Amino acid sequence: MRQGKVQVRKGRKVRPLLTGPAQRLLLRARRSTVAVLVALVGCGTDATVDVERPPTSSPPEAPSSPTPTPGPAPLSALGVWRVSGRDDRGSFTGLVELRKGDDGSVRFARTVAYDAVSVEDGRALHLAWTGSVARLGADGAALSASLDPRGFVKERGGTTRSLGTPPVAVAAVVVRTEQNTRATWTVGGAAAFEEIWSDRVESAATPIFVVERTIGAAHAPPSAAEKAAAFAAFASYQALPSVAPYATRPEFTAAVFGHVYDRTDFDFYRAHPRALRVVNKPVDGISLQEARVRGDAFGATLEAKAKAFDREMEADFLEPGVWFSPHSRLDDGTIEASGDGALWTGTYIASQIYRFEVTGAPQAKINAKRSLDSLVKLQEITGDWTRFARTLRKSKAGVPASGIWHAGTGAFAGLDWLEGGNNDMIKGLFLGYALGFPFFCEGADKADHADLCARLRIAVDRLIDTNVAGSGGNALEANWLAATINGNLTRRLAAEQQWIQRRLELQAYAVEYRQGIADWSGTHLTFVGSLVDILLSSRMDLGGTSKQSVGDFIDRSQENLKDQRLVVWTFLRERFGKTRPAAQWIEDGKWRLREMPFPKPSIIIDHRVDPSFCMAPYPSLPWKNDWTTSDRSQALVSYPLFEGETNDMVWKNGIMGYRFDSRGRRHPGTDYLHLYWFGRRHGILVPGE
Repeated sequence: MRQGKVQVRKGRKVRPLLTGPAQRLLLRARRSTVAVLVALVGCGTDATVDVERPPTSSPPEAPSSPTPTPGPAPLSALGVWRVSGRDDRGSFTGLVELRKGDDGSVRFARTVAYDAVSVEDGRALHLAWTGSVARLGADGAALSASLDPRGFVKERGGTTRSLGTPPVAVAAVVVRTEQNTRATWTVGGAAAFEEIWSDRVESAATPIFVVERTIGAAHAPPSAAEKAAAFAAFASYQALPSVAPYATRPEFTAAVFGHVYDRTDFDFYRAHPRALRVVNKPVDGISLQEARVRGDAFGATLEAKAKAFDREMEADFLEPGVWFSPHSRLDDGTIEASGDGALWTGTYIASQIYRFEVTGAPQAKINAKRSLDSLVKLQEITGDWTRFARTLRKSKAGVPASGIWHAGTGAFAGLDWLEGGNNDMIKGLFLGYALGFPFFCEGADKADHADLCARLRIAVDRLIDTNVAGSGGNALEANWLAATINGNLTRRLAAEQQWIQRRLELQAYAVEYRQGIADWSGTHLTFVGSLVDILLSSRMDLGGTSKQSVGDFIDRSQENLKDQRLVVWTFLRERFGKTRPAAQWIEDGKWRLREMPFPKPSIIIDHRVDPSFCMAPYPSLPWKNDWTTSDRSQALVSYPLFEGETNDMVWKNGIMGYRFDSRGRRHPGTDYLHLYWFGRRHGILVPGE
């Protein structure tokens, strides 16, 4: 296979920010009266991989009630009717509900399933419309709704969206006669179809359909002084052509960042995983894709998605002889190496060790050993212990490695290695070694792994010689690992001395967030580093205080970040913190995993096509001071994962992103697997959840 483009990221230090006040997230989407809300449904992908899903149940039934009213019921009685009809797609059945809201107005909800219409990869087509009711009487009513095609997918198969794409008006005249109740619908002002309403029953406590999309604040409103200072500092950012059109919006000037929570149709997709329901939109390729990823996220249990991601990783992403977590797989089958391969492969090794400890699956142990063997090669292949490779790829015959890629020699012939191992990448080695050595080299079957364990001991001993561990923050972990794995007393003494300084640093700061600004990638890197430190503390408690100090740092960091939906910190605190996070944050972490679609989609996302989108008043990563020369724009709100950037490591992405283009490729689920199996290993998640 030919080599694809490599994705490279420079190393960084986590920059502590000033702590700002935080406001608890609005985590529970409240069920409301059926109303026309902004309905945004999930996106999808053209490529599918089989997922173990819950059994498909029968179509939705009307709410239980006394015997239906004899003859056509008066419309003014409200309630739920069965619906049947035919439009230009075919025949359909379903339900319609007329229901009075808290404000006294009557709204309708209509959900139908087509009898013989399949879309995408053979899924049954469903529709849901919500709208208003006028001229309601015993014998008649007028229904109206707006189908707004603008969501978050910008382009698919020649169909495009823009702010100028108009909504489509739908309306119905409902008439009750002695024979039946009939609704005559128009779409876009033109006559479209008729349907019959029958078998009215009383409404249940819960509406037949509700849009469950809310926005929760990510922090308390800034003070007038804070906002004035920030707007002055970022005036040149706000004047940029991409930002200026939003500058007069009330939400922009309020400067309160937030998160979109969308639970719409979760129960529906769990009951109907082989269906797609298009909500308040015309049906076309884009609206189907938006529905598809919602279905791909919600339709399978967390456990089923983990099994599917594991199978996909083994079949499509782990290249034999390389065994590294890649960036992506192109449509032509090319494996595209990740410039962050050392870090992501360290987390993949962790996921497979946790998976084996939970399930005993032999393949998980095979996967972990293969990848750990390759992780050690990052130090060996360079021929120079002072530097290590960022990642590996398979050599291509007749195409010599060049530039920052180098050909392996001797025992490493057939592999290319990428130069530039740095502060970020060494964290992957630390994690892989901290978990891999005790797993393979201290168990009952350690003799079966003697060769790997001997190489691991050497690699761990030489970490201190690398250009990023000889001094500074990484020297502590390099010495700590050597002391725990090799029993090196000199290294322990060095680690004890270095711990004194680290302890003071941990007491002085934590990972922080301030009004839409954080070092998002750094939050994940620090998560990995903190996990390494707590694992090492469990084996060697430096100064008798490292376990307690690291646990306290985890607590304070998660407390600062709890409103930002960073599940990695919530799960880390739940298992290794001195105290546990509130149950609501654990539940939000589970929802974050529920939002991850399987498979990750090939999709073109741009939330700017949605009229409700608003740009943030502050740039991302403002300390770089380059927003006039680099695109540092970000949204005012974060979106569910199925509406966002599902690349090779979601947990390090800036959460306020609003664009993503993954056409022509698929990304692996290394991120999902690490968090899922971590959660299972430590009792945060349960089987079948």
